[in-house]
Amino acid sequence: MFIVQFWAREHLPWIAPKVDPDKERGPDHPLRHEAYGCRWLGETTCDNLGAHKLEEYRRRLDHLWEAELKFDPYPQRIVAHHVHKFPLHPGQWCTRVPLICHHIVEWHLPDRCLRQFGREQCIPLDVPESQKGYHGKDGRQGLTNWPEEYKMLICLWNVRQDQDIVTLSHVGRMGYHDPYLETYRRQSVRYMTPEGVADGALVRN
Repeated sequence: MFIVQFWAREHLPWIAPKVDPDKERGPDHPLRHEAYGCRWLGETTCDNLGAHKLEEYRRRLDHLWEAELKFDPYPQRIVAHHVHKFPLHPGQWCTRVPLICHHIVEWHLPDRCLRQFGREQCIPLDVPESQKGYHGKDGRQGLTNWPEEYKMLICLWNVRQDQDIVTLSHVGRMGYHDPYLETYRRQSVRYMTPEGVADGALVRN
C-alpha cells in the first residue's frame, strides 16, 4: 500500500500532501536518503486536498484531465540512487522472475508497468499460476527444505538475465488505438462512480 501511495503522490501532484518547510527533516537526517518515499518525511498538511472523503477522491479520478497526471519514466535521480544501493544491470529490472526470501515468494512482473522503465508497454502476460500456491506458506508447515521446495523458482532466478521483457524504448503518450490500450479498455473497470460512468458514456457517444 505504501508503494501505491508514493506512486500516487509522485504522479498525481494534487493528491500529495504538502510538507511544512519549517518542520521538514534536513538533508543530514539518517533516513533522508534511504528510500525515495522519504522525500515526504516531516510534518505534512492536507489542506490542499479539499474534502477528505473517499467519494471525493473517486470523483476526481473519474474526471481526471491529462494535464493533472504527471506520467514520466523513473527519473534519473531514482535510477542512480537504486543502482548505487542495488548494483544490478538496469536491464535486469525488467526481468520477469520470482523474488524469494526464505519461505516468501513474490513474482516481479515488470511487463505490467514497462512505461515506468521508459519502454514500450506490451500486453501483460497472465500472473504465473505458481504465485497463487505460495501465498499460503507462512513457515508453520514444520521443517521444510526450502531450497529443494523452490528448486525450479531458484533456477529461474539464476537465469534472470535471460528473462528480460524485450520491448522498444518509448517515452510520451500512447496512441489511442495502441494494442495495450485497446486491451485495457476491454478488460478494466474504467470508472469508480455512477457519475463517471454516465459522463464516459456521453463522451463515447
